Amino acid sequence: MKSISPLIFVELLSQAPFTPALQHSKLYCDFYTQWGLLRKAFGVGITMPPFQGSGEIRMARLPGLVRAIAEHDRRGEKTIAHIARQVRDAGLISSTRRGVGASIMAFSDAATLLMGVCGDSSPQGAVAAVHHLRSLQPLPWDRVDRMKREDLAPSLAFLRDTKGFAGTLEKLIEHAPEVERWHGTYAAKASEQEGLSEAEFSARRVAKKLTSAVKRGTPGYGRLVRIVCYVPGVAAEIHLGNPWLSLGEDDAFHEYYAVPDRAAEDADATLMDCSITIEVGLPTLLALHEAVVRP
Repeated sequence: MKSISPLIFVELLSQAPFTPALQHSKLYCDFYTQWGLLRKAFGVGITMPPFQGSGEIRMARLPGLVRAIAEHDRRGEKTIAHIARQVRDAGLISSTRRGVGASIMAFSDAATLLMGVCGDSSPQGAVAAVHHLRSLQPLPWDRVDRMKREDLAPSLAFLRDTKGFAGTLEKLIEHAPEVERWHGTYAAKASEQEGLSEAEFSARRVAKKLTSAVKRGTPGYGRLVRIVCYVPGVAAEIHLGNPWLSLGEDDAFHEYYAVPDRAAEDADATLMDCSITIEVGLPTLLALHEAVVRP
């Protein structure tokens, strides 16, 4: 690939069609951080294109992502900010500076921070948790699981080609408004379902009882959207829909993630009875999406 001078690059990007996909791409984010220096160095008078009719480009920075998560996390903003600093200082997200000069955030950065928050119960374990969660790959049980991803309904088509837990999480944040629309349609369909089996009735009853018992929160059984991380990032689950329903559902998504070949390596390991999980749902995905798109 031939190299391109910064001067030509500035001119090309300033004339490119401006779309949300371009704005939140890593290329654009990195460029936007440096474009002022390029303009000063080469004397190029360009005006960056506005987003959605605004007179300025508004891009998320790390504090905005922290607030988005803290709004839905009982640990509070100070703890989430501490985790964010750990992840940032380890070079796992693009923000390396503070204040007005801080780097802008993309959906990949939002996913990374969320993995740091959910991957370990201690801020000190956040960096290792991100590395662990980034290595997780889907564990299909059989051919049915493999086929279901290919047969996903159009409403969840953005998940067909995702790879690994980290990539799937990033797509869920990027497409959170679409997930919200799917959620409404799926919930309405489930509420209209007749002739429930005993297992389905029991599952719904448990979900209702747990939801009424848990204050200021929704337990896993009461959620249609679930991102579950096993501390310290050793495994994960993603559920869109009720996992106990028919295998034939094409408008649901259920995947389980682990380190490749870990099952064989751990065959002789001592089974741990204590399992710690951290779980988030649709509100956190929507908050992070809004923090990136409309900070």
